[in-house]
Amino acid sequence: MRPVTSIPVALVPIVTLLWFAPSPAYACKESPTNASEMDDAPMDRAVCPPISCGPPPACSILNATPPFTRHSSTLIGPNPVTVGCFAVARNANDYHLLFNSEGGNFRRSESTDGGVTWGDLGLVSGLSAPWMGGTQCPDPHFSGTSGKMTLYFSATRTAAAGGSWTVARATSGDNGATWTTDLAQLVQPTASNFPYMPSAIELPSGGWLLAYAWICNGSNTAGATIDVLYSADGLTNWVPRAVPAISTGSCNTWDDGSANRPRMVLDPLDSSGQTIFMFYSAYEWDGTKVIRNCGRIGRAKSTDGGYTWVKATRPVFEPAVGATNWDDKQVLKPSLVFEPCPNNPANSFLRLFYEGAGTLANGGLGGLGIADAPWPFGSQICPTAQIALQEDLVPDDESTIARLTSVPNPTRGTTKIEVDFSRAQIAGEAELTIIDVTGRLVRQLWTGSSLSAPSSIEWDGRESSGKRVAPGRYLARMRLGDTTAGTHWITMTR
Repeated sequence: MRPVTSIPVALVPIVTLLWFAPSPAYACKESPTNASEMDDAPMDRAVCPPISCGPPPACSILNATPPFTRHSSTLIGPNPVTVGCFAVARNANDYHLLFNSEGGNFRRSESTDGGVTWGDLGLVSGLSAPWMGGTQCPDPHFSGTSGKMTLYFSATRTAAAGGSWTVARATSGDNGATWTTDLAQLVQPTASNFPYMPSAIELPSGGWLLAYAWICNGSNTAGATIDVLYSADGLTNWVPRAVPAISTGSCNTWDDGSANRPRMVLDPLDSSGQTIFMFYSAYEWDGTKVIRNCGRIGRAKSTDGGYTWVKATRPVFEPAVGATNWDDKQVLKPSLVFEPCPNNPANSFLRLFYEGAGTLANGGLGGLGIADAPWPFGSQICPTAQIALQEDLVPDDESTIARLTSVPNPTRGTTKIEVDFSRAQIAGEAELTIIDVTGRLVRQLWTGSSLSAPSSIEWDGRESSGKRVAPGRYLARMRLGDTTAGTHWITMTR
């Protein structure tokens, strides 16, 4: 029986029936030998028997009209250094990224441009307890704008504490720089299963929901289901709300191998907090191993506060198609934030951060990517979903009229922008401006005739007001009349 803390006696008979309901056609599968092997563990048939599903059909696009569109300004991937489990939290205009790092700890980064570029803030501190051996799979949340945060995460237990995995919680009052770990273990493992990859949300009516993958000892997340529990204080007395909430699909479907890495989000259009969406990783099973090149992101919906869930029949995000894409093998581990629409802040769109990987033909690189979707899916409330520059911006290439470069780049302060107007066929009024990734004018650096344009123009990294800009990406744009004549990206570091 899957354990939770302090289950009311009246719930035990119902919960027992739910917990022993079989997952479709699955038994335990291969076992990771340690935390670092969780994502890519070898088969161990002595521990776990085979299953009946497989082989799957060829990996292909299953959703011809997906709600998410890859972000045109994505800079996070490809990145040969994988971050493993990660999560993004949003606080006003700041974005905080936590991810697995060395020594069983988390590393954190910050972004001020919608998650396009990140500045490293180092390792976090304070994540420890007498029973804890290490951490993985963070799920951070902001409470208001005061810097208060709550973090749910997977934690290994020391041998003295019985080993295996549990779910833990920590709190911070300084935007995640330091943490205080609660001593309670939120969900206990059993001899056969353990909780992994938690996701929590605070309900408007009070209390917290906690979702996690319930994984068989001997499993590389294969055959995993997703459970949902409730606690009034987010720490103690967790009781089942949907166990399991999401199961693997039937054989020869796109999610017959696993349903794991849940991420819950409250629908901002429902003030009651009863409408909740869950996004999750899923992939197929071929009878011997997980086919990671078919890793996709699925979605489920609850309209009763997390008691019942209905899965979408098709994935909402899939690997890219084409030999030039860095994420054409798998897209997994969703993390999501709602963004205000650029031209209508009263409405929102949904931003997806995901881990992707490419085939060996594309270098086999992995990294983090971004995709955006209007909210609700398919709506025109926020038709321009991306926080990105307008399409009339000319890319930084050989076809531009004015060639721009800068040194140093990246920079912490002043950079010198070199201007080459030698290919201009006509003269006219020109201007060089700095704009951010939302298209907002940051500073006008120069204006005049293209015939008298200086060969170099300095930017001191400040806005028109004299305030230093935040770390992130900024575009130097040269216009000639009403035409964008040339562009050049400049990265400002902390």
